Amino acid sequence: MRFQWFFPLLGLSLSLSAAPAFAWDAHHVLTTHTVFGLKTASPALWRQLNEPVTVVPIESFIANAFGEKCDWGTFKETVLDGVGRNYEVLYTDGVDFALEYEWARGISRQRIFPHSAPGAGPLAVGRTPKAIDVLSTYSDEPDWGMDDDVPRLQHKGLSKDSEGTATRVLRHFWYKGEEEWGVDFGQDQETDARAQLYYELALVAFATGEPYWGYRFLSNALHYIQDMTQPFHTKAMIGGLVNKLSIFRAKLCEWHPGGANCTPDLTIEQQVIKNSWVVGAYHGAYENFARGLASPHSSFASWSYLSDTNQYYEKYQPVENLPWTSGISPLIDFRIVIPAEQAATNAFADDVGDGSFEAFGFKIKYELEATQKAVLESGKDSSEPYRIATLWRNGWGLEQMTRRQEHAVQPLVDKTNQLFIRTGIWGRQFLQKALESLKDEKTLRAIAERRETFRKKCGSPPSA
Repeated sequence: MRFQWFFPLLGLSLSLSAAPAFAWDAHHVLTTHTVFGLKTASPALWRQLNEPVTVVPIESFIANAFGEKCDWGTFKETVLDGVGRNYEVLYTDGVDFALEYEWARGISRQRIFPHSAPGAGPLAVGRTPKAIDVLSTYSDEPDWGMDDDVPRLQHKGLSKDSEGTATRVLRHFWYKGEEEWGVDFGQDQETDARAQLYYELALVAFATGEPYWGYRFLSNALHYIQDMTQPFHTKAMIGGLVNKLSIFRAKLCEWHPGGANCTPDLTIEQQVIKNSWVVGAYHGAYENFARGLASPHSSFASWSYLSDTNQYYEKYQPVENLPWTSGISPLIDFRIVIPAEQAATNAFADDVGDGSFEAFGFKIKYELEATQKAVLESGKDSSEPYRIATLWRNGWGLEQMTRRQEHAVQPLVDKTNQLFIRTGIWGRQFLQKALESLKDEKTLRAIAERRETFRKKCGSPPSA
């Protein structure tokens, strides 16, 4: 019980989410290649995904599906159960991020800059992109402020003071069932509910003749599924990345403040914040590494783990079939799916955490400047982990690494490719189940019931 005081504070640091709380930091790449794997596995579905859809504003979908009395302002607070304070529905081919950090508090905030001006881009209202482009682009959307600074979540979780990107932790991570000394790291998390919501909204959209919003909502649901294949999002105490000794020394200084080694920064609060940045730095670094393995600048090898057009991995790899069907309802129940996915991903978690520590440089754990540099480089092609991944993929420059890194990189590549396999297979399983179920009468009846539930939430009278 000597560390009983420690774990609630670590929970606080995790919920503050120092680095950007992205899972895989390029969901559109994952989705593009996941869907590409349907080309030979399901030619009919592949043709469907290559058909054009007309982009219509969210207000048109809401009025069509739930009645004129349901407007966007009410819809986002009732049906969507609250969105980020600064979130707005964009019709763009992508966004850029600017992150603002409060190093002393362990907090980051994200600003969004769309690639194209309203009405000008290929995905603007009135344009007719392919369904596959809608799916791939908007699988990134939940990271565009949708779940950041959500007022309803501000006093949720372990910190009770969540702000900035921290509220995203409650919707994009899943630590349910992970407890240490009685502290529940999964407190107030609702990732399963978010996946459920956007999946059901997608089915409602398809059923009411709104294919654009059907694919867009489906891509949002897919985002949460992809998040669960990133071990930093499924396990709080991942590997040996937390420096427990520094926190223990801070606790000793709290008991004996006059100690010779008790420097001003050796307090519980400061050490917890420092460790939150460390875990966040490795989180971002690992995403950079994974993106480097699947980037267009590398060989096609890592893409094939996702795309798998010949179904090699579906047939021969021991990838779990997630519970996409239920005996109770024809609809997917994400209260079952998300924990099953977490359990499968956690089999890789400690190896990924420890492998990241070994491969990306141990200084991040002990030097504040190195940690901050790693956080600031997150998402950039110039980062060391991205460089390592692209060098490895192209067979160049391994001699530039330390021997320690050389030994760590190959196992980390193998683990990451195994996770890519799962990302692709589970994504295809979900898309096939969701789209093919629209032909089932029981599913259509269940969708009609969910539509009425959403209509009632939004204050519209029942449909005739």
